[in-house]
Amino acid sequence: MKGTTLIGYRYEERGDLLRIHSANRLLQALLLLLLLACIGLPLLLRGELAGRSGGDMVVALLALIALPALGVACAWYFPVRETLELEGVGRRVQRCRRNLFGGRARVEEAFALEDGDRLQLRRTGAASAPVRLWLLGRDGGAHRLSFETVAVRPGTAMTDAWLRRIAAHLRLELPGEIVGLPPLQPQEARARPALSASAATTPGTRRDEADAIAPGIRAVLALLGCFLAAFEATQAFALLRAVFTGTLYASFWRGRIQVHHWDGQPASFLLQASVGLAEILVVGVLAWGCLRLALAGRLR
Repeated sequence: MKGTTLIGYRYEERGDLLRIHSANRLLQALLLLLLLACIGLPLLLRGELAGRSGGDMVVALLALIALPALGVACAWYFPVRETLELEGVGRRVQRCRRNLFGGRARVEEAFALEDGDRLQLRRTGAASAPVRLWLLGRDGGAHRLSFETVAVRPGTAMTDAWLRRIAAHLRLELPGEIVGLPPLQPQEARARPALSASAATTPGTRRDEADAIAPGIRAVLALLGCFLAAFEATQAFALLRAVFTGTLYASFWRGRIQVHHWDGQPASFLLQASVGLAEILVVGVLAWGCLRLALAGRLR
């Protein structure tokens, strides 16, 4: 892979072991910018706390805490680095993922090669669905070899070189044409991870943690949920006060505030009140979702 390539593969060969690393510098840069923005934005807005009090102060404080925590959690838990390890003589394959900083390694799958295995390019669903590289066994088992951060594009020089490197190291034939499969039904989609988990050979790996949420992510979701709930409460209180007093204050970009009176502007008052109600409902759903995930600790 050339040094100027933003998205591609990096190969590392040591004796019989071949490591193929995903290199998506664009995604890494975006994630790093998100981290810097989540940390820098509260620092730039900390002066706004001076003129706030009551519920607005609580919302601002939660925002100052939740945003940096969100950025750090995304950088730490998002698996932006992927590695495929191929052992030719030992006939073993392992696929693992790491975060932006190269830590928190997680083995996604590890298995042994058998006689009769073959490579196959698959596309599940519509013609626009991504193409994946799979290793098919004689018993019908399938193991994915392709990455999530680098797209498989047959016919391009990068993908063809990647396929040849894998096939040569595993002593297998190159995959043929792309095989299109129908979309998975919900029952089949739930059963397939269970089959692949039972076929894995990595000892001591818990496969029931695939849908579990990491403790750090749960803490960030709890902070976001509290922030959204506090923000929703302040907005609901302001809307109720506007309904009872007949005066609604709408804030716009750069802090500009516009006042709507029920007596003189009933149409604009109802419009702004409807927008405020919709905002409260949306924020409430988001707050409930964050808090539910934080408490349950598991994705459905």
